[in-house]
Amino acid sequence: MEIRLLTDRKLIKKIHKEHLLKDFPENESTPWIYIKAMLDDGKYECYGLYDGEELLGYAFFLKPKIEGKKYYLLDYLAIFENGRNRGAGSEFVRLLGRNITDADCIIAEIEDPEMAENEEGRSLRTRRMQFYQRNGYLITEAKANVRGADYCLIEFPSGPIHSDDEIREIYTEIYRNVAPPWFMEKMFEIK
Repeated sequence: MEIRLLTDRKLIKKIHKEHLLKDFPENESTPWIYIKAMLDDGKYECYGLYDGEELLGYAFFLKPKIEGKKYYLLDYLAIFENGRNRGAGSEFVRLLGRNITDADCIIAEIEDPEMAENEEGRSLRTRRMQFYQRNGYLITEAKANVRGADYCLIEFPSGPIHSDDEIREIYTEIYRNVAPPWFMEKMFEIK
């Protein structure tokens, strides 16, 4: 398996339409128009996991450059049905960590298990958290609510490990760099 930087807008749009909008809840799915605008501004980067020529999954990152620093926020990661249950997810996360070498910080949002509506949701969110931990991500105490979704923030150690307060600051700056002020006021809360 290998990862490839996706630059073909038609392919990225197809993944968005056919997969992302189905793989993630509506309140967590960024409309294509905003992803396209961030791609146009160089603030978004998309990767595909391939087995030969077969696309097995995707990872989309917010990637603003702020004060000379390169921050990555894992916006979406999913493995297609044809890649599941064969270690593709773990391999993808490891390959991303090895290939994104210019990052000053890599953060991901994981749905907060403590905020799940029921035990089934809590169990699923806990398994996702454990998946990222097994693959090198570090759990922080930083949390956020974005568009009504509650997240725990985790960091992939791409360089020096950041404190919880630094993670909160970096995460907020990432959003401030890509989102309008009204969004930050009404739809963004850091904890």
